[in-house]
Amino acid sequence: MAVVTNVYHAHLEGLSDLQTIAREKLSIAEGLQPDGVLIINAELVKWLNDDRLNYQLPITNHQVLTFGKSEDSDYQIKNITYNGFTSSFTINGRQIHLPLPGQGNIDNAAAAWAICSRFGLTIDDFAQAVKTLQTVPMRAELLQIGTLTVINDCYNANPTSMKNALDILANLGHTGERRLVFICGDMAELGQQSQALHTELGVYIAQTKVHLLLAVGRFAEITAEAARQTADYELQITCFEDVFSACNNLRKFIKDNDIILVKGSRMAKLEIVIEKLKELFL
Repeated sequence: MAVVTNVYHAHLEGLSDLQTIAREKLSIAEGLQPDGVLIINAELVKWLNDDRLNYQLPITNHQVLTFGKSEDSDYQIKNITYNGFTSSFTINGRQIHLPLPGQGNIDNAAAAWAICSRFGLTIDDFAQAVKTLQTVPMRAELLQIGTLTVINDCYNANPTSMKNALDILANLGHTGERRLVFICGDMAELGQQSQALHTELGVYIAQTKVHLLLAVGRFAEITAEAARQTADYELQITCFEDVFSACNNLRKFIKDNDIILVKGSRMAKLEIVIEKLKELFL
């Protein structure tokens, strides 16, 4: 059995980069036995089949099962709701309560159920088991640092995970009573698509209605400029060359009761920002 949850969705310019990423992600299927099953996100299948990408799944002689929100999914996700840092959805007619936020975690839970169902676990047993899930350090990890609510998502970043994290941030601040802050690092290893994808991220930041954007790194500066040009409201933006410059200026920008998302690729080393916030606000 092989499982592919996602390959990031993006503009379809520079197809060689996207095809390379798709090929690498889907190489997991190469180890399947003759009677093996490939379980894959239904939205990803649609993306791969886009006429401009025209990427063929690496195997056609194995059983392929899909999960996702699409109506033709074998394991269809329905009735998604978010409540602070938790979420819920229904699958196979059963409501699942997940102590984790964001669409990405829901997709992962659906993939997990697809696997469990193949080994005879009941949906009721699965629903009980996922109630006890805990966040992984630096992966949408919720921290309370003094009066600050911080989403520590420093482990890695790509365009899809960035948008998922921004959705979590927006959901936590849905009442509009607290300021939304995004400390944004570079996304690495995007090849020729890097500038376009950082620009696309900036547009999404503005759509999310973030109040303060602190951009760390040269590609994050591209994101900041796109956010500046897109925002139809007062968006405060400051750019920093590196994480140390950002840390030295945090006290100037961060206020009590802010809700803060800290996210970038590993090379950005934004976990240093988390430690600085603890030093300043605990």
